[in-house]
Amino acid sequence: MKTKQLKFRLNLSVFAILAVMFSFYSCNQEEEMAPNNKPEVLSEELDDHVVFLTSTGFEKEEIAFNNERQMFVIGEDVMISKTEVENYIKRDGLTKNGKEQQRRGTYIVSNAYVTNVKYYMDGTVPSSWRTAINDAVAAWNAVNGTKLYMSVVSNSGSANIRVSALADNGAGWVARATLPGSNGAPGSIMEINTYYNSMGAGMKLFAMAHEMGHNIGLLHTNQTDGAIIPGTPTTDANSVMNSFVLEWNGFTYYDQVAVQVLYPEGNTGNVVTVYKDCNYSGAAQGYPVGSYTLSQMQARGTVNDDISSFRVSAGYRIIFYEHDNFQGAGAYATSDISCLLNYDWNDRISSIKVEAF
Repeated sequence: MKTKQLKFRLNLSVFAILAVMFSFYSCNQEEEMAPNNKPEVLSEELDDHVVFLTSTGFEKEEIAFNNERQMFVIGEDVMISKTEVENYIKRDGLTKNGKEQQRRGTYIVSNAYVTNVKYYMDGTVPSSWRTAINDAVAAWNAVNGTKLYMSVVSNSGSANIRVSALADNGAGWVARATLPGSNGAPGSIMEINTYYNSMGAGMKLFAMAHEMGHNIGLLHTNQTDGAIIPGTPTTDANSVMNSFVLEWNGFTYYDQVAVQVLYPEGNTGNVVTVYKDCNYSGAAQGYPVGSYTLSQMQARGTVNDDISSFRVSAGYRIIFYEHDNFQGAGAYATSDISCLLNYDWNDRISSIKVEAF
């Protein structure tokens, strides 16, 4: 067998990683994660869901819906529940026609979790894969300039992510994992297909580092799903997040840039700037991560009901409310808004929250 490049997606002879995109939590999801029901055609009532999914980078022709499971199946290897899509629609963007365009199309891990993403390996995981997981955790922790930290724990109750293994003989996947959900937690599941136990140690390490990348919000670097992380190229031939299985040779430069951008080390500075006038003009005040009542905003120089535009750093969002103490109507954005007149929010904000997502 040639091993220079083995695709994660299998065409009878090459390996596949399934980037599973739903976010519910469970300890034993083998049956739930295996798409054993044929997807059904899309109905008109799902039009808004499809609009959202295509806005994040998926092709409409690749999207199907499984009515029995209430699950979208995208390109046969990505799954996301209808409920989770609806959560994204509610939380993402202010445009009247759907999602506000931005450079990233998925959630990342919030500050509440990112400084210690905890993996638990249950009794089904073979020793060779355990070694690969421990080595992958060490490799991610060795990346400088990021607050991301991972660990392996022995208690399932304290873990964020459960790793299990099952034999899916002849199937076209070697491992699969969930992405972070709308609540900011890392993807909670990683599965290993023991059918591929004969893979070499270097490939196993590569595969585990790849799946951990999905757990913290990274997508494939050579496909069109999602959005390009600022400062990185459209593809990186040797990236651990490329959709090819390679022998482990460490993270590429841009692998490291990607995680440094999403999870910058010690980022306590201003990540949101609000402006008195449209087009980022007039009096401006910067805000780090935190919650700000009207009095706290005024202490920073922001006048009540006097914000007309704002800038938002990648990986952060501003949640804004029409009344003090986070009361009244609310909305949020994860990218710059040049004029709140376009969204009926001009000169209407009295309290805000700034957070990573």
